[in-house]
Amino acid sequence: MEQLYLTECVYEEEKQRIISYFSKDPYSNKYDFVYKEKFNPYFYIDLPKEIVQKLLSDFRKEIKVEKIEQNKIKVIAKNKETLNKIYKILSISTSKNILILDIEREYLIEKEWSYYDLFIIISKIKIKKIENNNISAIVKKYINPFLKEEQLKLIENLTKKLLLSNILKIKIKNINNQEILNNFFENLYFENKMMLNNKISIEYLEKEKNIKQGIKMDFSNIWPYLLTKDFYNIGHDTLNCDCCKPKNYLDINVLSNSIVKVRFKKQGFYFISKDQNWAYEQFHKNNLNKENRLNFKKNNGLKEMPTGPFYKGDFANIPLIDAINLVSEEEIEIIDDLKEIKWYCLKKESFLSLKIKEYLKRLKHLETSINLSNSFNYNYSFKNNLDKNPMFIQYLTEYKLINDLIEEIPKFIEHKNTKFYDSLLAQSIKYLKLETIKKIDINENKYLIDKEKVIVKEKKIIEKINNYFPQLNLPIPKLIVN
Repeated sequence: MEQLYLTECVYEEEKQRIISYFSKDPYSNKYDFVYKEKFNPYFYIDLPKEIVQKLLSDFRKEIKVEKIEQNKIKVIAKNKETLNKIYKILSISTSKNILILDIEREYLIEKEWSYYDLFIIISKIKIKKIENNNISAIVKKYINPFLKEEQLKLIENLTKKLLLSNILKIKIKNINNQEILNNFFENLYFENKMMLNNKISIEYLEKEKNIKQGIKMDFSNIWPYLLTKDFYNIGHDTLNCDCCKPKNYLDINVLSNSIVKVRFKKQGFYFISKDQNWAYEQFHKNNLNKENRLNFKKNNGLKEMPTGPFYKGDFANIPLIDAINLVSEEEIEIIDDLKEIKWYCLKKESFLSLKIKEYLKRLKHLETSINLSNSFNYNYSFKNNLDKNPMFIQYLTEYKLINDLIEEIPKFIEHKNTKFYDSLLAQSIKYLKLETIKKIDINENKYLIDKEKVIVKEKKIIEKINNYFPQLNLPIPKLIVN
């Protein structure tokens, strides 16, 4: 059977349908097959069905309201115009932050299709997807007529446009990193019927601090792995689930950002919290003896804000990551209090984990295809690779784009100024990082976590880091050379 690429999707409002165009040549304006299908746009909202129906009573002939979960509703509109009207009504009247996408993107998500996927035609009214994408084949076909020098100029940009169109389900012209992550998460949320909590959506990138002292190591290649079910299964849909609530703070799925109640055993006791934001914002600002803490900090030449003073028999609520350390040093005892315990699901895999693992698998496939692990050595140069196969640059471009996307995911989740921000999820990732560094057995005075980087003050710690991660079947963090 003849294989065709999906090259275009267009919403036809008048007839309330999507027209999909397929072609043997994805860069030709000629279409070899046209597929038409009825489609009504929709969105999800977390409200009781009766309330939604009441608020939209004037549109009852133009909409359909379906209950999909407890207090989660799918609102289907007759057309785009109606969708925009009811979206505005519900947004204003309920203050809900509703996610709606381009109608073509909604359709592609529902069909599990994307641009440049391969299809076969079964009949005039039936088609079947056979492959998610074959970007390298498209690039190769496009550049073949050109001389080698021209091919090398075309490959990188062409690969980026094709691959991003496929991943994001939009036709790419020019797009920046912020838009890539925003579109990526929009698709993930919509596909998994997730609600938005945050109404802010601005530039999420921050200016990095220039820390001159210490050896910089980039851990951005580590954190995405730790979000997966193989490790912590951290995701919007797997935190504090109903099925896996821990019985005590020692259970395997308890997160270290849990707050536990403790009793102190010493007089005039201070400690340095692993979470300096909690130490300052939550403890220092909201508790007595501020002057004592400031004097203790000054007299001991501390950069961190100390937590205390505590006296024998005092009770306090502190982060579990600190409590575990203090228990081992016999400074406190933990009172088994589950009220502020946080945990992840042991059964259901988060949609974030599934997506990260999908792309990690894709990277492995690319590594195998081009023998990436043996390509960058002193005996086999980059130029030799290109001379042998100009498509080598296509594989590298695809690898870098997917790898960069994966590494940006934790940073994007943690940043407050996106519409996807969730404080519990962001805090869980932050503590996951603290817990990971703590397990390497680095003294808190020997390192500094700054975003994705760890600033190491002693060279011997690098050896510990390089030995630790391979034991967990994880990549080694990258050394940053200024």
